[in-house]
Amino acid sequence: MALTFTKYASGVHGDQRYWQGLITFDSSYPTGGEAVAAANFQMNSIECISVTPVNLGQIGHWDQVNSKVKLSANAGGAEVANESDQSGTSVSVDVHGV
Repeated sequence: MALTFTKYASGVHGDQRYWQGLITFDSSYPTGGEAVAAANFQMNSIECISVTPVNLGQIGHWDQVNSKVKLSANAGGAEVANESDQSGTSVSVDVHGV
């Protein structure tokens, strides 16, 4: 399975594009996070992603070096388990790029 991207808004501010919406995880989370690409947000490159948790218990993080969105357990901050079912987990994202 794969991530699901739900767009709430997108557009252009000056010379940057933005995309705001929801990323919903699937039933088999991989260690190190889920890969995302600029094309997922109708962009050529991603400059930054701000991630806000939607569900209690999980915190999302943007790994810019590896272009991945990671999930951590709210208590303690450890990454969620490999191949764990995160299909009920979503994060709100604000993406900026070109």
